[in-house]
Amino acid sequence: MRRLNDWLLPLLAAVLGVLPACQTLDEATADLTPYGVQLRERIDQWDRWCRGQKLGPYNDGSRNKADGSCDFLFLKDTRWDPNADEFSRYAHSIQLPPPHDKPQAHYRTGMSSATYLKELCAREAGEWIFRTASNVDGVLQARTVVPYPRGSEQLTPFAREPVVSGTADDLQWLAMGTKNAFSYEYFEYPEKGSDGAIFVLRYYRSEARLREREPEREMRWRQYFNNFRVPYVVDSRSRATYAYVGRGTVRSDFEQHGIRGFELLVIDTRTKEVLALRRTFVSTRPAALSLGRLHKDTVGDFCRLNPPNPGAADFVVRVAQPPQLNKEQQ
Repeated sequence: MRRLNDWLLPLLAAVLGVLPACQTLDEATADLTPYGVQLRERIDQWDRWCRGQKLGPYNDGSRNKADGSCDFLFLKDTRWDPNADEFSRYAHSIQLPPPHDKPQAHYRTGMSSATYLKELCAREAGEWIFRTASNVDGVLQARTVVPYPRGSEQLTPFAREPVVSGTADDLQWLAMGTKNAFSYEYFEYPEKGSDGAIFVLRYYRSEARLREREPEREMRWRQYFNNFRVPYVVDSRSRATYAYVGRGTVRSDFEQHGIRGFELLVIDTRTKEVLALRRTFVSTRPAALSLGRLHKDTVGDFCRLNPPNPGAADFVVRVAQPPQLNKEQQ
């Protein structure tokens, strides 16, 4: 009987194409197992090791709690909830226009996770601007920061909802609102008080703009980079007609294939009309073990969009156009 590798490797080469000389057997077979299954298998390996070391969920007090190498296991059975809070519910209540409101790509029996991602990218990823608005004086970030659970980036990508780059922190938007040549007059960011009440922080480009528009309100300051201070007021209501919001997309088979979807929407706050949509997908699987060393490294792939990496700020400004942008284009 021939050795296993005498017939298995040629078979894999026929299925996957010619194998690079440096590629390991684990790497060659990576696409044959759904990525989500691979993630769970690596988590199970860690679970057994952490149990033996009495770390993370298995720490009985006899080990140093400062060793956080197994803390990510607290998240292994956690799944993010689109209805976790008011801001999440608002984000997921927004209806997309047809045909974007329904899946266009579908998993078919026999598809690998990589092939499924390619189909999602081809059929559903991209950028669509349905309508632009001009002379927009300010925008609202309609969702607060979604905190990252510790270790959620390590083998447990579904423990939190994906956040589109550039929408997670109001500091990133202060840069646009105060220094960008095409800046808005103001930028709004929502907060939730200890009493559960929602209020808005409205940041202005300058003290003069704030005093001109809202002289009756108490002016406050927030320290920014390089000792740059930004004036703002606190209000119980938003003034912005247009907002942007990031959210994740959920499909019943995404977790099985280690796939997550990201959407960035620009909307009319009065009607929830979607002015623009930018959507992409990302896959995650554990990296091959190196010399048997257990690690949390992952390998990912994503949809290549056009433009490739415009940033959330650039996308929003192209849709909800501030007055300065209109003047530049005239």
